Amino acid sequence: PVNQNDLKQFRSLDHKRIIRILNHYGPTESTIGCVTGDIDLDRIEDFSNVIGRPLDNMKTYILDYNQHLTPIGVPGELYVSGEGLAIGYVNKPELTAEKFSLNPFDPGKRMYRTGDLVKRLSDGRIEFIGRIDNQVKVRGYRVELGEIENILLTHPDIKEAVVIDRENEKGETYLAAYITGKSKLYIADISSYVKEYLPHYMVPTFFVEMEMIPLTKNGKIDKKELPLPDARGVVTIDYVAPKSDIQKVIADIWSDILEVEKVGIYDNFFDLGGHSLKATILIAKLHKSFNVDVPLSELFEYPTIKHISDYIEKSSKSIYEAIKPCDKNEYYETSSAQKRMYMIQNMENGTLYNMPIICELEGDINEKRVEGAFQKLIARHEILRTYFEQIDGKIVQKLKTNQFFILEKDYRDDMNPKEMLDSFIRRFELNQGSLFRAKLVISKEKTYLLVDMHHIISDGVSLKILIKEFMDFYNGKILEPLPLQYKDFAVWQSRLMDSEKIKQQKDYWMQKFQDEVPVLNLPYDYPRPSQQNYEGNMRTFNLDKVQTEALRGIARDTGSTMHMVLLTAFNILLSKYSRQEDIVIGVPIAGRAHDEVQDMVGMFVNTLALRNKTEGTLSFMELLNNVKQDSILAYENQSYQFEELVDSLQLKRDTSRHPLFDVMFSFNNAEKEEDIITDGLKLKRLDIKENISKFDMTLHVIEKESTLLYSFEYCTKLFDMQTIDRMGLHLNEILKKACGDLNILISKIDIVTDSEKAYFIETLNHTSADYPREKTLHQLFEEQVERTPNHIALVMKGKLLTYKE
Repeated sequence: PVNQNDLKQFRSLDHKRIIRILNHYGPTESTIGCVTGDIDLDRIEDFSNVIGRPLDNMKTYILDYNQHLTPIGVPGELYVSGEGLAIGYVNKPELTAEKFSLNPFDPGKRMYRTGDLVKRLSDGRIEFIGRIDNQVKVRGYRVELGEIENILLTHPDIKEAVVIDRENEKGETYLAAYITGKSKLYIADISSYVKEYLPHYMVPTFFVEMEMIPLTKNGKIDKKELPLPDARGVVTIDYVAPKSDIQKVIADIWSDILEVEKVGIYDNFFDLGGHSLKATILIAKLHKSFNVDVPLSELFEYPTIKHISDYIEKSSKSIYEAIKPCDKNEYYETSSAQKRMYMIQNMENGTLYNMPIICELEGDINEKRVEGAFQKLIARHEILRTYFEQIDGKIVQKLKTNQFFILEKDYRDDMNPKEMLDSFIRRFELNQGSLFRAKLVISKEKTYLLVDMHHIISDGVSLKILIKEFMDFYNGKILEPLPLQYKDFAVWQSRLMDSEKIKQQKDYWMQKFQDEVPVLNLPYDYPRPSQQNYEGNMRTFNLDKVQTEALRGIARDTGSTMHMVLLTAFNILLSKYSRQEDIVIGVPIAGRAHDEVQDMVGMFVNTLALRNKTEGTLSFMELLNNVKQDSILAYENQSYQFEELVDSLQLKRDTSRHPLFDVMFSFNNAEKEEDIITDGLKLKRLDIKENISKFDMTLHVIEKESTLLYSFEYCTKLFDMQTIDRMGLHLNEILKKACGDLNILISKIDIVTDSEKAYFIETLNHTSADYPREKTLHQLFEEQVERTPNHIALVMKGKLLTYKE
């Protein structure tokens, strides 16, 4: 194919446009010329390796692997026929038979297979893609190496390009590009350029700059002489500093969110530790900084500062609406999440939504300073002094201006941490205040700090904020006053619900659930109670480092996240167990899509109902892509609250089930939770399991540095522990199959483990009974009738039949 850059150079020399250029194509076996086409020098940018149309007396065919003609736009191998075609190869009958054959479309004629991959355009012209023998399989995808080379050659700084497939020490295939330049090459820039035109799986892992491409004596590329890529070829280490003011601001935002000191404009957000939650925070901060609403899908598709800065420069303004302090009143609006918590608390009438924690304290423990730190926390955060009432049928929140806090204390040695926490937890009365309490338990050897609050005033992120600020106050630090309180957010959110933006988000969710909502029916071990029961247990499994890295590779190669990969596997598991394809899974999100609420204490958590069709005809890769797109759209429409969706759908309530879904999926990217040590005091949070399951089942996944932990929290009134253990093993089987072949069909994924197969086939089939194997079953039965005619043979519903009967 002709290099576009050569054409541009030629055009600059031919000022008068007196020369006509034709692209000429043809193999030696057809006397060189068989396809040709004009090249318009005024439209070089549109030129994409188009070789033209067949010459007179020549015919071309584009065929698939089964020798069928391919439709317009579908790649296939180019065959040529007509005048000038060679008879064959001298003294090479086998090669002749392989390359020359009878033409099924023109009886009596022959045709030659060129080995070139092409496709026919809608105007009849043929576009060259690459060589058939340059087609390789990378991570389950068929990749045309020539197609990548052609894209590289369109870059203005590249002179030559060769792409080959290699294997690493693990036997995994990757792509390496070898390039020569007309001037200084910037690898990161070239990588970003390729990503604009090719899907992620076709982007080379390594780009190696060469002085010249090695050739054989015949003038062909000598691939054996191409060096193995080293660290110099890795894209991520080619740092390119931010240049424009926009890029510098974005880089500062990335550094803050990702906790990375230096960020280049071609660095990948997700490779640096980004995930869905951090992506949501980034979008909020970008909106605030530039008054441009960057879609989350844009970040997932092109996760570099260079692309996002280009997007911001080209986009129209979307004014960021800041949250402002509300007017002082007797009572205030409640948020959607608070309304949900209030209704659940009134229905359950227990401690289901308490948020208890227990911490071990070591060092110089001053009881008065502990109590004083809590008093300052309560004075700082109004939400900790909030209680709730119903006025004219409307749930509102009120504030206690001066809530006096007393730290509970106990001195004893006869209880373990679990017993301490259980005895400390008690029901909160939402209409009486004091929805936050703390206790110090002091023994001879250890001191424990217990904290409990209701979910209506806090969430997981809030808990981390409170722990940090507690330590700050304990050590005498003075914190800056808060510009906003949770009530300001609640008032702002209630107004947002009437906005055009929320109406559009509502339309998205209503469209998602416009038809009948599927009810997941798993094979339960016990009948479902008529009223929801929350007695639960948890079983934990872990993946080793190799399998964890393989899953990270899938996420990286598919432009998705580990959350999406594991959610895809969970969908498949549920589909296999339920034999249903239409599955809805609840996914909790932080609900902090606005920049001003990132460090605010309060209840922000929302739930996304993710609905996917886990059809057996799909491959794991295809389902993952569906889950990825569905998740991104859900995140983009997360401001519409789950309880609003349930109300709008007007679902028929079932007291034995949750509305919309019965299973949840939770993925925790949280960094390692380390002990907090400051000024002689060490605070260590203890992990105490609660025997509670709010849903039929929840899959919790925790990603650690070297391994992945996944836990099934399940309702013990529905499942046996053995059943859950099997599900844990079967989920692992699904992940193994995906790591082995991303293109495996869901219907072909066998979830049964090798040990289970051995048990079913060998153990259960092993019998010590000795019987004449040459006889049929009915013959053996007749003999038994003769031996014991009056013995009972069958029992059914109280009726008996003897062998004789």
